[in-house]
Amino acid sequence: IVDKQIDDSELSILSMRTRHNALVPISTLPPELLARIFHLHALYHPPFTSGKPLGWIVDTHVCRHWRQVALGDGSLWGGIKGFPAAKSKWVYQMVVRSKGAPLDFSFLELP
Repeated sequence: IVDKQIDDSELSILSMRTRHNALVPISTLPPELLARIFHLHALYHPPFTSGKPLGWIVDTHVCRHWRQVALGDGSLWGGIKGFPAAKSKWVYQMVVRSKGAPLDFSFLELP
């Protein structure tokens, strides 16, 4: 019974956080504008190039809304730059998420 109450409480908190995030001013931006901001961030902070392995992809970890906007824009994922060739799992995910958008590959050389 206690585990069920804990699970219910966690779901309730998650729901409240989602509603709270929807009230934040940046959440009122149209998805197209937010996607454009992601494109600019991706241009200047590609993964595996700035000392931060995920680069712009960390934007997709901010909240559900941001993740949905980013995942919904296939062209955002077509710029596959900066990935070491050994990171084929990431490359595969980028290709899948590009949803048929044109791809632009640029791999890093491994030492």
